[in-house]
Amino acid sequence: MASFWNWITRREDASYVYDLDMFEETSNRAYLKRMALDICCNYVARTVSQTVFRHMKNGTKQKDDWDYWLNVKPNSSQNAALFWEDLTYKLIRNNEVLVVQSDDYQLLVADSFTRKQRALYPDTFEGVTINDYTYQRTFSYDNVWYLTYNNKKLDNYIGGLYEDWGKMLGRMIEVNLRNNQIRGKFKIHQTKGNQDTEKQQKFIDKVVKSYLTKSVAFVPETSGIEVEETNTTSKNSSQSFDELLKLLDSFVDQVANIIGIPPALIHGQVADVSDARISFEKNCIGPLLNKIKSELDAKAVTEYDYKNYDDHFVLIGVNAPTILGNADKIDKAVSNGAITPNEVRNELYLEPIEGGDEMIITKNYQKLKGGEEENDDDNQD
Repeated sequence: MASFWNWITRREDASYVYDLDMFEETSNRAYLKRMALDICCNYVARTVSQTVFRHMKNGTKQKDDWDYWLNVKPNSSQNAALFWEDLTYKLIRNNEVLVVQSDDYQLLVADSFTRKQRALYPDTFEGVTINDYTYQRTFSYDNVWYLTYNNKKLDNYIGGLYEDWGKMLGRMIEVNLRNNQIRGKFKIHQTKGNQDTEKQQKFIDKVVKSYLTKSVAFVPETSGIEVEETNTTSKNSSQSFDELLKLLDSFVDQVANIIGIPPALIHGQVADVSDARISFEKNCIGPLLNKIKSELDAKAVTEYDYKNYDDHFVLIGVNAPTILGNADKIDKAVSNGAITPNEVRNELYLEPIEGGDEMIITKNYQKLKGGEEENDDDNQD
């Protein structure tokens, strides 16, 4: 080691070595956290994209422009599923999302914007950019959809763990690179005919590049420069990348818990996930759909229509009750006269039917009199 250092510091023979970049710029290791965040955001976004939107007025589903925009095609570049997936991802990832309507009535999710808050007037949005197009006009809060996620814990968690997780991952990567690194040294024999340091530097750069980019590399013997490989491999020096995967899983678990996703669902575990799915739908999907519904009702429904025509939106997500899944409960509730068929249909987001407001009681319900069954036919005599 001492001889190598002496060779480096021998300025009269190898002063050009000081021009080499001995240290590389520290790599940005935040990709692990971004990966975990993307996994969780995409999972929620895919779930929300399965939602069905209904515009209701006086208890009747409306087949209007809103029904088409929200369920079929919001704009010329996205179908409804992609639109809601994009909106949900940006809402969670950026903690806010903005949707504007173009002059030809297309619903567009903004990629970036600047919000200016006001005290006595509606907030305004400037610099609204969608793909490579930036609006030059200003949008009022009353004319856009603006949703905020308000998950400060997630923001603080991601920001606070940058240094800790980055150091841990960086250390693992450095160990793997060091254990599998090809090492070598150049011996420079200075002679009177071998004083062109610029040519020597170019030759060394070519050799290093050949080792980095080619699986098989040949180095010609050069007068005055010798290339020697100094690799040393230890039996126990190899570190498994399973540790990186475990670190990623741990990070995914932390982010999932903050967002409200049971980790079992993220990792695809199929055993005993019924409770986990109920928790996910209640603590994560439910609040998100409620935010979207509130914004739709506030911006797409007028006060007059809301008061006089019961105008509102209904969001039917993956957590909506189904007929087959609740058949036994429906049968018991209707057959004993607790609720009407139309009340059941309303809970299942179905339109009312004629005669569905009448109570129904099954015939096999009989009264007991004197310890014996009393038949309805006998009472008619």
